[in-house]
Amino acid sequence: MRIRGEKDVLAIETELNRVQADIDSMEGRIKSLKGQADFATVTLALERRPVKEHMIADGLFIGMAARDMARAKQSELAGERAVVVAEQARSQVDQMQVDINRLMLCTQALWELLKEQQGFTEEQLIGRITEIDMRDGKLDGKLASQGPLACPKCGRPNTRTRVACIYCGTVLPQDPFAQ
Repeated sequence: MRIRGEKDVLAIETELNRVQADIDSMEGRIKSLKGQADFATVTLALERRPVKEHMIADGLFIGMAARDMARAKQSELAGERAVVVAEQARSQVDQMQVDINRLMLCTQALWELLKEQQGFTEEQLIGRITEIDMRDGKLDGKLASQGPLACPKCGRPNTRTRVACIYCGTVLPQDPFAQ
């Protein structure tokens, strides 16, 4: 790929921003899933209660034993469900890590192309990252969220996920790098 002009640089920069946003989003999801997996541990404590003669005589012991057995079974099932949820969370975390690694590889390749073919420096990259980060007025390592999209025909606001205006039906312009 040969970079020919400012349009190509802007397109690559936009793609780098989108990839970084994807990486940030996936890292946040990984942290969330790791937290869920951490809370998926179940501790079960069973204790034996002494049998009292008046309980046997009244027939209460059988009812209490049945209740205790039902509770033990419920605890066992809850533990099994927790293990399944933890395994699913771990699988999702692993897949997200693969996706993040792939995005980081693409980002690195794009950056090296820009350095080699256009002569950009690390300082320029850091400056642009800082500029983009500050668009929401905060230097927090996050992209600013975009507001609603105005319909080109009626001017009314629509969510960015809509394909057509909910008021007039006009097809809305789609940003291929939207988050």
